[in-house]
Amino acid sequence: MHKESDLDELEKTVEPSWPKLVEPLEKIVDRLYVVWGMVTHLKNVKDTAELRAAIEEVQPEKVKFQLRLGQSKPIYNAFKAIKESPDWQFQSEARKRIVDGQITEAVLSGVSLEDDKREQFNKIEQVQYHEF
Repeated sequence: MHKESDLDELEKTVEPSWPKLVEPLEKIVDRLYVVWGMVTHLKNVKDTAELRAAIEEVQPEKVKFQLRLGQSKPIYNAFKAIKESPDWQFQSEARKRIVDGQITEAVLSGVSLEDDKREQFNKIEQVQYHEF
């Protein structure tokens, strides 16, 4: 579904540029959502106890990965750097929306929370998404 190592690598090499931030991030996110989309589709088409059990087993890891991705300070800081750069005014409207959306999503995912509040937030998210 995803590779923690891909996210580790992105966090180490991230730069506030389209090819060093948005493109590799898009690959990580696309892979996650394509696979999870297939799982969701299969569950909607043929819901079985075995499938629900399998989903329940991997759901916490999926949510944990999504939270880690959303709370990644290197990625968040790179998006902020793009927005604060002198080149911001020359970006296309589509790129501006992507950058603004990523910044907003990171804030809503708890990127700016202190450690104890982020842990509490993550526990709530795990419980919320426990039901598929």
